[in-house]
Amino acid sequence: PEKVCASTAFVAAAEMSDVPFSLYPFDGVVGLGMPGLSRNKDYNFLGNLAEAQALEKDRFTVWLSKEVDHEDSEIAFGEIPKTRLGSEIAWFPLSSTEGLWQVEMKDVTVNLVRQGLCSHVAFDTGTGVLAGPRHMVEALKQELNVASDCSNWDGLPALGVELADGVFNIEKYEYVQKSNEGCFLQIMALDTVKPVLFLGTPFLERYVTVYDRAFQRLGLAFAAHRVEATGES
Repeated sequence: PEKVCASTAFVAAAEMSDVPFSLYPFDGVVGLGMPGLSRNKDYNFLGNLAEAQALEKDRFTVWLSKEVDHEDSEIAFGEIPKTRLGSEIAWFPLSSTEGLWQVEMKDVTVNLVRQGLCSHVAFDTGTGVLAGPRHMVEALKQELNVASDCSNWDGLPALGVELADGVFNIEKYEYVQKSNEGCFLQIMALDTVKPVLFLGTPFLERYVTVYDRAFQRLGLAFAAHRVEATGES
């Protein structure tokens, strides 16, 4: 349809501090989580679209661009944009339907070696790094051993999450920010009531994610980009 409309409630911010909000290029946030994260169902944007039958299919797809793409990132509601996919879609059932888009994770791997770090993973476009329980992050920092001066750059391993029967890797140029000032690991500690590993930008740039509300599942496929990034900046 040319117009996709549904009545949705918003929370207005009457006053905001300069830090950090003046640094953001946007003026607001539209949450696309499950109903459990909303104040009530009137505030759940995706749910309201579904109830209004405004979408051909009750799902959305996120493709995050890289600098080499020379275009903006894209979110598509309803149909899946096939041109953004670099592989077939692997589907995983949600481990919770209360709030976050999350699935069960069997383990974290480093060069396909299991680390004994089972948990749940949440796919979050609002997280610019990978974030998880402190014990998990500290273990990964030690195992990855990223030198701040980039002296071991060439030998840095692949970092992966094991979901069902597959391992989904990201490479050093995705989980490490490399610049003239050094190498900085894009992983931070974030302790929550229930242990969750948040897969933010480093993961979501490599994989297209499909959030299927009707079948309560999450889809992953390699993201199609113009050329492979090198991590140099």
